[in-house]
Formats: sequence, structure tokens, C-alpha cells
Amino acid sequence: MKMRTSIVAALLLLGAATPQLVGAQFPSTGDFDPTGTWEGDVSCRTQVDGTPQKADLHDQIIKISPGGGGFFLILAGRESLVFDFRYRGSFTPDAKKPSERGAGTFVECRTSTEIPGRYNEVLSVNFKGTAEEARLEGTSAYNQAPLRLQGGVCRLSFKRISSEDPGVSDPCPPTP
Repeated sequence: MKMRTSIVAALLLLGAATPQLVGAQFPSTGDFDPTGTWEGDVSCRTQVDGTPQKADLHDQIIKISPGGGGFFLILAGRESLVFDFRYRGSFTPDAKKPSERGAGTFVECRTSTEIPGRYNEVLSVNFKGTAEEARLEGTSAYNQAPLRLQGGVCRLSFKRISSEDPGVSDPCPPTP
């Protein structure tokens, strides 16, 4: 009975906190907003068949738009990327400096709970600055088992070139 009471209390606490968490995904007026177009570089280290490899991708573009209860993000390469990487995620302004900083987490649309999945990736990013002076720094962890890519980590470093909404619509196709 004691364990059941603890579970019920935890669920009530989570339910009370949920409106605050959902509201935190949309910056208030004056808070940092990640919406816009970003230009920068991606540097990756991977393991393919157990052999370490490195890839540096320059002049990449990230576009971020609000939508779907959070944000949509597309990473498109000017060169080197075969196709766009598409993500859904959330963003929360920094508690101490909400107009200058924030953090977000984005999940690539092909990410699966199946082991091994075709492709799995999560981005963890930090934003800071104001308007076109803003920077995005982050880390990506991914794997692609069908291509024998056991694991990889990428570092992202971008500068915002426009704070206008690039109009990214839901990048993830509906699942059957």
C-alpha cells in the first residue's frame, strides 16, 4: 500500500509540473528564441566496423521553426550531406538569463526504439547571444547499424544568420 501511495503522489506531482514544462518550450516575449537560420560546421568521429573515422562538414545550414508543441529543425548541407537530417524537439530559455541563453534537445525523425534501429540520433544544443549575434553549440550522438556504423559523436558550431522564421513544417513523416 505504501508503494502505491508513493506512485500516486509521484504522478500527482508530475501532473502539477507538466503545464510548466510544456509552457517552457515556447519562449515568452523577451526570452531567447531559437527560431531562424543558422550557418556553421559539424565535426564527427565515428566507429565503422570498429575502425575510428573522422568527418568535418563545413558550411552547413540549420533551419529552426516553432511547431508541433515544440520546434522543428532541419540540418541541410551545402556540400557533403547526401540528404537533409530532420528533427523534432523542445527548447527552454535559461532560468538566470532567459533573454540571452537556452537549451534544446532534438530527436532525428528516423530514430527508432527497435534495436538495432536503421538510424538513431539525438542532438543536445545550447544557444546564447541575441538576434543575429546568437551562437548554437551542440553535440549529436548517433548510430546506423545497417551501415556497420556502431556509433558516432558530432560537435556542432553555428552562428545565426537570420532570426526570421524559415517556415520549416513538420519534418517527420507520420508513422504507419
